[in-house]
This record gives sequence, structure tokens and C-alpha cells, in this order.
Amino acid sequence: MKKHILSIFVPLILIAGLVSCSNKAPETAVPESPVRETMNTAETPEGDSSDALAENLREVDLSLPVKDHDGWMLPGTLTLPEGDGPFPAVVLVHGSGPNDRDETIYENKPFKDLAQNLAQKGIAVYRYDKRTYVYGKDMAADMSLTLDEETVIDAAAAVSLLKNREDIDSDRVFVLGHSLGGQAIPRIHAALASAENRAAGYIFLAAPARNLAEITREQYDFLYSFNPVLTNTQKAQKEEIYAQLDRLDNVSALDDSEVLMGAYAFYWKDLLAYDPVSSASEITEPCFVLQGEEDYQVTMADFSLWQDTFGNSKNWSFRSYTGLTHLFMPGERANGNAVYLKKQTVDARVIADIAEFINTH
Repeated sequence: MKKHILSIFVPLILIAGLVSCSNKAPETAVPESPVRETMNTAETPEGDSSDALAENLREVDLSLPVKDHDGWMLPGTLTLPEGDGPFPAVVLVHGSGPNDRDETIYENKPFKDLAQNLAQKGIAVYRYDKRTYVYGKDMAADMSLTLDEETVIDAAAAVSLLKNREDIDSDRVFVLGHSLGGQAIPRIHAALASAENRAAGYIFLAAPARNLAEITREQYDFLYSFNPVLTNTQKAQKEEIYAQLDRLDNVSALDDSEVLMGAYAFYWKDLLAYDPVSSASEITEPCFVLQGEEDYQVTMADFSLWQDTFGNSKNWSFRSYTGLTHLFMPGERANGNAVYLKKQTVDARVIADIAEFINTH
């Protein structure tokens, strides 16, 4: 009998961590760096050789300045293909929560996989530690925090950072957003446009198209279905979670300082007023939407909504993958969040399709 684990962590799509600044989950669920560039060698470390950087690749430590925060820097890594360039490039934008540059989930590092494998195909990749990961305590005190400060502003700044490098083709800098980062893409596009800047195209990985509170409830319903019998403590926590979700149904009535599902009400008001699908209609650049068919967090319902809306648009393309989860790694929906416990890598089909999209635009 397969074991389902509800007690590991909350659903990944949640904003949990913005206020608590912690990766720890309830029972029922789930240093600053100066601007610098130092070359990482391709020496093979002891232990797991799969983590070694291929000999024909280079990695540069490249920190990202945080706009309107003097001295704040987000440590990052630019992975470069062999040669002098200029190379096409892609900025990786994290999902919800305080993610590091690899978007580490236990032993899985999907952003590191993307960076090293896409670089093997001639594409430079920039990934950086998320603002809530580096400055979590400061951001937890900010009751006016929105998706812009969490994600959008830094992603747009990363595009500009790459465009100013001689080894990067400034006309071919793409943006890839995973999960909440994918939902944020229309706002990233708007931020770039307001600065008279642009990306060459956008890649949506498991991007929510629906109301995030609705998706969050759907995730909890799914995970709790594995554990019909709960302890008294778990029952109380479950009741509290669903009480908070119920209050999000009338978020406009909440005081901005109230905390729900790990974020201030002000954050939720901004997020729930945002329609990513409607906003995406402003994008004229090439867009590619990818979805794992075994994903229980952002499901095929979201993929279908993107496809139903933009399926006839010449600048949009779509692909779903059998047997892949929210991390675009092998797994089965029926195993719930236990699929994240096994160390795996991003599926080769996904790497190949992203590379083809970038290299043909």
C-alpha cells in the first residue's frame, strides 16, 4: 500500500512563508551578497556526480540589485554555454514561498536542472535567490507587500541586467515563470513595458489561470482526502485552514493587516483582483504554456483555460506531458505530495521543448 503524506508541507502554490518566514509546515499540512562575478569551475565534487557542472559550461555568480532598497542584493547564478556568445538567455522566476535560486524542494532542484541542461543547448540561464528568501524578516514586516515586490519587480530587473551583458543577445532574453511565477508573467510583461523594455518571449510552467484562493482550497481538499481520520490537533488545524479560506471569499471586508494563509490581507486583495488570463491578452511576444498532466497543484483545468483563451492566437503554443508532476518530474497525482520526496530531475522532454522554443524565436 502506497503511503500518502499529508503532514510534510502545505500545498506549494500557497503564499505561506511571506509572513512566517519559515519553511516549516503545520502538523496537518505541509546573507547579503555584494555585486560580484566569480567563475565557478567544472570540477566534479565528491559524491553524486549528477550535481557536477559539465566541463563545457561556465557559471558566474551574478547578484541582482533590488530596486528602491539601497544595498539589497539577491545572490544569483548565470549559467553560460561554451563559447563567447552572445547567447540567447532566459530568466527563471520562482513559484510561491521563499525559494532559493534552485527552487529547491527537498533534494529536487528544478531550476538548477533547467539551467544546466538548457545551457548544454546553447542558452544562458539566470536564476537568483528570491527576495523573500534573502530578506524574509524585512518583508514579513511589510503589510503593503504585493506580488510586485515579491516577484515582479525583481524579474523585470533581471531581464534588464542580462540585456546589459556583452555575452548575452539583448534581443533574445526570455522569461520563464513556474507556478506563481508563471501567473505573474503578464505583470512582469507590463512592468517591462512601462520601462520601455521587453522580453523576447514568455514560458509558462504550470501557471495558475484561476483564482488562487480557489486553487488553494482545491489543493487542501485533495490532500485531506488521503487522511480521512485526523487527530484532534489535526482536526483543529484543518478547521482553522478552511475558516481562513472561507474569509478569502470576502477579502474586501478584511483589514489589510490581517494574516490569512501566510500573507497579509493586503497581499490577497491585490492578488485576487488580478486576472492573469485577461492581462495576458496584452502580450504580443511568443508565449509557450507547459503543464504536467499529473500535477495536483496547478491542474489541467488551468492549462485548459489558457489554451481555450489563446489557442487560436499565433503567438501562443501549448504542450502537456503525461506522467509529470508540478515540478515536471515523473510521478503520479494519486501519490499526493509524497512524489517530492524522491530525488529526480526535470524531464528531458520539457528541456528539449523549452530549448526549441527559445532557439526558434
